[in-house]
Amino acid sequence: MGGEYGRTSAFLLITACLLIFLVPQAVSAGTDSTANTEILCTFPGRIVEAGETVTFDLKIKCNLGTNPRMLEFDTFKGEDDWKYHFYSGEKEIDRILMTEGEVIPITFEIDTAGDTAVGVYPVRVRIDDARLWIYITIDKSHAGE
Repeated sequence: MGGEYGRTSAFLLITACLLIFLVPQAVSAGTDSTANTEILCTFPGRIVEAGETVTFDLKIKCNLGTNPRMLEFDTFKGEDDWKYHFYSGEKEIDRILMTEGEVIPITFEIDTAGDTAVGVYPVRVRIDDARLWIYITIDKSHAGE
């Protein structure tokens, strides 16, 4: 009788532990965890010669709120002599104000330097809580010309 009681207790203890770990995850999976803002880009990778200008057509989607949001970027491989610009049409911009559900097209323009070495250069675009990696592949350098 003691053995059966021990197995039943162990089964109940294991079941209780599983419920403790599984139930909160199932509940939290149903909550809305959408980011405030999203960045979309159909072609996040481009191949160019050093010295060319690259443009990326971005779509910024607002999922929450109407606060002004700064457009920012990060570089990682020493592209200090490149020039970066955000445009809406022909106007250069640095921030946008959006209403919930709105999608705004933005152009991100990057002027590469002619002496940039051949390689892949990742750039991260940021706005509010959204992040998007884009990649510029330099397939020919003009260094030393």
